[in-house]
Amino acid sequence: MARIKLVDVIKGIPLVEPKKPDSWTVQEVFEEYKKSVIANHKTNNAENFIQKDFKDFLPKRCAELTLNDLTNWRNAEREKGKKASSINRASNAFFAMLRWAMNDDSFNVECPMVKKHIAKLYESDSEPIVRYLTADERKRLLNALDAREKDGEKDYLRTIVLLALNTGIRRGALLNLHWSDIDFQAQTIRLRRLTSKTDKTYYIPMNATVVKTLREWHDYCVKKKKSRSVFLFLGPRNKTMHDTRTSWRKLLEEVDIQNFRWHDLRHDFASQLVMAGVSILTVKELLTHTKIEQTLRYAHLAPDQKQEAVDRLDSLYE
Repeated sequence: MARIKLVDVIKGIPLVEPKKPDSWTVQEVFEEYKKSVIANHKTNNAENFIQKDFKDFLPKRCAELTLNDLTNWRNAEREKGKKASSINRASNAFFAMLRWAMNDDSFNVECPMVKKHIAKLYESDSEPIVRYLTADERKRLLNALDAREKDGEKDYLRTIVLLALNTGIRRGALLNLHWSDIDFQAQTIRLRRLTSKTDKTYYIPMNATVVKTLREWHDYCVKKKKSRSVFLFLGPRNKTMHDTRTSWRKLLEEVDIQNFRWHDLRHDFASQLVMAGVSILTVKELLTHTKIEQTLRYAHLAPDQKQEAVDRLDSLYE
C-alpha cells in the first residue's frame, strides 16, 4: 500500500483516504445511492421520498441517527396531515438506502438505527375501500365528458376516462401507452413490462366501447397531425402527458361526485364485472393482479350463486 501511495505521489495523483464508516452524512450516501441504485429505477419515487420527506436528515451523519429522530419525524408528518401509509412508503425508501449503504462493502456505512427493529405505523387509512359509480353518478359523469367535445374536437380526458372504466388500466400505464401497443385487429392493448406494475407484459382485451373510442381518437390525432407521436396522449407542449389531476378534479366538482379518486375508476371496472357475474379469477387476470387476495376485495359484490350451484345436482336424483 505504501509503495502504491508513493507512486501516486510521484505521479502527482492526490491521495484520497477512505471515509470512516461513522463519518458518512445522509446527503453523501444519498448521492451515491442515486448513481448506483435509483438510476436503475423505473420511477423517481424513492428519490422524491428521500429528498423531500427526509430533507432535514440529509446534513446529519448516519452514525448519529436515532429512533427518537424517526419518532419526531413521524409525529411532524402526522401533524401535517400525512396518512400512515404515505409515511410508511417514505420510510421504506429511506431505510432501503441506509441498509444498502451499510451492506455495500464499498461504503460500509455505520448506521446503528437501522439495525434495530422499526415497526411500521398502523395503516388504518389503507384498508381496502371499494368505491364505484352509482347509476346516477355514471350518467352525470358521461354527460359531462360528452359535453367537453365540441365542434368535432375530441377530448383527451373523455378518451382516457372511458379507457379506464372499460379496461381497468392504471393511470400511469394509460398515459404511457404507445400506438404500437394498440392492436385493433386482435382488439387488445399491450401493457409493456416497463409500464406494468408487476414487471410483466400483459394483453388487455378491448370491448366495442374502447375500440370505437380509440379509433375516433386515432382519427382525430391524424387530423391534428399528432399521429407521428409514439404516445397516445400528449401534454400541452407536445410532450408526454404525466398527469390529469387538475382536469379530473374540476370534472368531479362540476358533476358533484364526492369521494371518488382516479384509482376508483379501476375499482368501478372490477366491481361492475363482479356484479355482472364474471368470475373472480377472470377479474384477477383482467386487473393483472399477482395474488387472488388482491381481487377478493370485490367478492362481496358477486351475485349469490350458491343456491344455483347446488340445484345443479338435482338432475342426478330425478
